[in-house]
Parts: sequence; structure tokens; C-alpha cells
Amino acid sequence: MAKIYNLRKIKENNIRLVLREILRNQPISRSEIAQKTNVSNATISYIVNSLLSENLVVETTKGRSTGGRKPVFLEMNPKSKYMIGVDLSDYTVMYAVVDANLEVAYCDRLVMNPDEDIEENLLHLAKTLKRVFEKSEYKDKIVGIGLGVSGVYDDKEDRVLTSEIRGIETVRIKNLFSSILDLPIWIENDANCTALAEIMKLKGVKNLFLFYMSKGIGGGIILDDRLYRGETGFAGEISKNAMIVRNGAIRTIGDFFSETYFKRRIGKDMMLGDVMEEYNRRGDKEVKILMDDLQRCMTAIFLNVVSLLDIRTIIVGGKYGTFDRAFLRKIEMDIQRMFFGESVRVLPSALGSDGIILGSAQMVLENYIKVI
Repeated sequence: MAKIYNLRKIKENNIRLVLREILRNQPISRSEIAQKTNVSNATISYIVNSLLSENLVVETTKGRSTGGRKPVFLEMNPKSKYMIGVDLSDYTVMYAVVDANLEVAYCDRLVMNPDEDIEENLLHLAKTLKRVFEKSEYKDKIVGIGLGVSGVYDDKEDRVLTSEIRGIETVRIKNLFSSILDLPIWIENDANCTALAEIMKLKGVKNLFLFYMSKGIGGGIILDDRLYRGETGFAGEISKNAMIVRNGAIRTIGDFFSETYFKRRIGKDMMLGDVMEEYNRRGDKEVKILMDDLQRCMTAIFLNVVSLLDIRTIIVGGKYGTFDRAFLRKIEMDIQRMFFGESVRVLPSALGSDGIILGSAQMVLENYIKVI
């Protein structure tokens, strides 16, 4: 049984690798895919034939040529399949239809009432999705729904843990959506979804850490082009990393990004979003001093990531992860100085608020092709 399981995992991974190379580098030839993925030509041919039979990928002669007979290239057929991506990281829910090229074809939002029962809110969301997409031009081509949620999703128990949405941990969320929507459903942490989407924008990058800033902070880890969740799904929960502060006291990273810490430093009630808004306005001097502290804290976080995992590309994203290039460049230089002079890139998000939607849709596409 273990051998069969391992063979299946290898096959699934190869399919995912091939699909990602086509998405990143289209138009691309079969031989180029083999070179980039180290997958055998025979396996590439089998996978590509499966993708062609689903009309998910098409052949074209438009591409790079070195002369002689025109090579055959592969590219996505964007209108062949669609996925629904849902950003369920907050009470304002964004949802979209995303095509096979991972481009948004339709997008809307729904505002849940935090004072109402969370199960009723989620039922209303599921019914809204059903009503909207059954009437749309995409309905016969939608292959699944991806939910990006704040908190850690336990697939075995069908529960979301440690979420920003109050009460959601009491709801068997996949079961609820499945009772309304006749589509396969996949659920993943919001930061992990964003990391999946961000790495698709970086050619040649196989390892990435996403520092995710929303109401709280989190992280997503990509190792060897695969999402790393850890043993129980808590990998990347950077807010629980420990830091030693004055007098030997131990605090977590989350303590330094908390409302309590901000109030103690600034003298007024401010959440992370308020701090970032004030910083981007270049207003309060006390906020500037606080941001210098947070910059040093981020440097410590990223240095730990680089030294533990040898990841050289770090993305700062999320709703409040908006910093100018000089702020991030200072972190890069400090890490390089402390880490053997080795270069590290600390980059702003390429996707902004669309990361969760696109990553959850990508998750659907990659899981859908595993079974074709």
C-alpha cells in the first residue's frame, strides 16, 4: 500500500510541475518542460496528452524557434475550465471566477454580519455562490471551489482553527458548502494560498517565504515548488515564533504586532491596519519610531527563515503588507550583513489583495488535474 501511495504522489507531483511550467513560461515546448522539471520525456508526453485530451492545454507553433522545422509549443486554453476562488479571511468575502490561465474573469464580494450566527453567514455565502454561478456563462466549465480561510484548516476534522472569524471553528465548513454546492471543494489557509499564487509570478524560483500581514501576521512556505504545511498544517504560523527580549523574558513575534504592544509604544489604541495607514501617510512620529522597531523585528524573522530553510526569496504581502522599496531594501541589506554576505531578496507582493483568490483557484486547478 505504501508503494502505491508513493507512486501516486510522484505522479501527482509530476502533473503539478508540468502544469506550473506551462503557466509560467507559455508558450513552451515539451523538451523545455523536461529540462526545467527533470521529468522524463516519456512522462512529460503522457501528462501533456492527458492535458490535451481535457482541452486544458493546446498546441501552437507560436514561440521561440532556432530555425529549421517549427517546434510545437504548449499553452493554456484559458476558456476551457474555470475555478471559483473565495477569500474567506475576513467578514468581507471576495469571490471570483478564475480561468485556466489564472486570470480573474468575474469578481464580486459579500459582507457577512459579525453579529449574526456564523453558520447562517456561511450558508448565505454558499447560497449566493450557487445562485450567481448557476446563472453565469461559466457554469458548465467550473471544476471546483477553493476557499482561502484565516486560520489553520484541519481536513480530517473539517474544522478551521485559530481564525479571525469568530465561531467558524464550530462549523464543519466543507460539509456545509458541499450541502449547497454540487462541486468539489478545497480549503487552505489564506497565507498558504497567497504563497502559491505569488510564486507563480517568479520565474526560476522554487523556494519562497511569504510574510502575511492582515489583522494578525502569518506565513506561507514553498519548498522545492511545493507548499509546505508541516505535520499538522501549522507550518508558517510565524506569530508564535519566540523572541528573547529584555531581562530574558520570552515573547512571541505576534506580541510585537499586537494592539497591546502598539498602545504601549504609541499611547493610543491602534491595530496593525491603523499603524500601516499612518505609516504610509508619513504622519505620526511615534508611528515612525514604532515602524523602525517592526523593521528590526521583520529582519529577525526573515533571518531565522533564511538560516533555517535556506530560502532566498521573501515576499511581504497581505492586506497591510504595503511597504516602500527602501523599507524592504534595508531589511535585505541587514540580512546580507548578518548571513555570510549572501544575498536575499525581500520583495513586495505582486498580487496585492488578489493573492488569496488566485491561490485558492490555483489549488482547485492543481487538484482537479490530479484525477484526469
